[in-house]
Formats: sequence, structure tokens, C-alpha cells
Amino acid sequence: MTRASIDALHDRVPGITEDLLATAVGSEGASPYSWLAELLPSGQVLDLCCGSAPMAEHVGRGQYLGVDSSVSELAVAAARRPWATTVRADVHGVDLAGRTFAAATLSMALMLLPLEALLGRAREWLSPGGVLAATVPVRDPELDGSAYNGLLSAMGWRGETFPEPLQGVASRAAEAGFTVESDELRLFAVPIATTADRELLLRSFYLPDRSSNRVGFARKLLLAEVAAGRSTIGYPIRRLCLRRNESASA
Repeated sequence: MTRASIDALHDRVPGITEDLLATAVGSEGASPYSWLAELLPSGQVLDLCCGSAPMAEHVGRGQYLGVDSSVSELAVAAARRPWATTVRADVHGVDLAGRTFAAATLSMALMLLPLEALLGRAREWLSPGGVLAATVPVRDPELDGSAYNGLLSAMGWRGETFPEPLQGVASRAAEAGFTVESDELRLFAVPIATTADRELLLRSFYLPDRSSNRVGFARKLLLAEVAAGRSTIGYPIRRLCLRRNESASA
């Protein structure tokens, strides 16, 4: 997977990440977005790679600023949440005019950005003690025999890394002036009962990178799950909370 293919997907089907995760249900009915929002302190929130701005629903009005480079995604954000403030910019080049935030979020995007460069910018944006909260999809979870791992294998994604593999996060964060406060994995139930459900899930896996045979294998696997009486698939998401050290200089 390349960054170019990811950008192309979001230009072609903007809002797809929100469309998929809006169907996902975790423990106690939590969505991936509400689970991420649990980490947020009160105050101003900077939502990086905000996409269609679903996190704005979990932040007080007037306290949210979303940043994304995709015109198409921001158009969806404006249509769905006209009250949410967004800015078109690349994360590494955005100029926030010296504003500081209590928290910054990255929903399903941290794995696409060079970690050290991001943390360097985050020191500028976050107040001392501020939080960087992120969720990321998991490519090779320890869920042997799971339908999700079977789906990854069918698609040819099993074992493939994202542009930022997020290895050794604790030591890398410490060098950048952050402390990893939590690093968790949770399964979310994503529906697969209907053709529309299954195609939405498959499209979210960046299908242009896959051969038609691979996609066909994945469709058959999902159909087999439905035939066996299962209407959802367990979708693992990793959640990280990094806190800017009080002594870290911007």
C-alpha cells in the first residue's frame, strides 16, 4: 500500500472510513470514534487527517478544528457537519498561527505519517501535558483462526506493514518528549450480512491495490461467514494515548 493509493481512494469515495466505522460496534455499544474520544480532556481539540470530520461529533462546538489535505473529504465534512471548522492543509505543513490545543486526534491515520516528524509538530500544537490520541487498524493481530485474519490473507494484506509500522512506539515517543499512557486493542463488530455491508468493508481495504482474484477470494470468505450464520466480523483497532511531557519544549 502506498500513500498515493490511499489518497486516491479518499478522493474516489470520500467518507468511506466514516461510513465503515459508523457501523462498527464495540463493547458497551461504543463506536471507534466514541472510544477514541474517551481519551480527550476538556479544551480545544485538533483533529489531524480529519476526513469527513466524524470526531467533531464528540468535541464541544467551538472547540474543534479539523485538518485534512483532501478536497473531497472536506466537502463531505462540510455537507455532514457544516458547523465544524476545518482547514485544508497537509499535516506537516499546516500553519496554526501559534494556537495550542489540549488534545490532538488521529482517527485511523497515525500509521500513514512518519512518527518522529509528527511528534515534532505535535510539541508545537499541544499544551504541556496535552494528549495525542490515535486509533489505527491492525494488519497482523494475534487472532489465529479469526475470520478477520482469513480476510487479510485472502486480500494479500497479512503481514504487510503500513507506511509507518509503529514499532517501538514507547522509546520513540520518549525521545520526542512524550509518554505512552496506554496502548490497547479492541474488537469491533462490523456487519457483513448484506452485499452492501460486505462491499463497504472490502472497499475500505484499498481495493485498487489488489488483483481481481484476491478480491474474489475475500468475497467468498465473507459469504462463507454469512452462510455459517455469522452476521458480523471482528475488526481489531489499536488505540494509543501519548501525553506531551510537561518539561518538553516546543
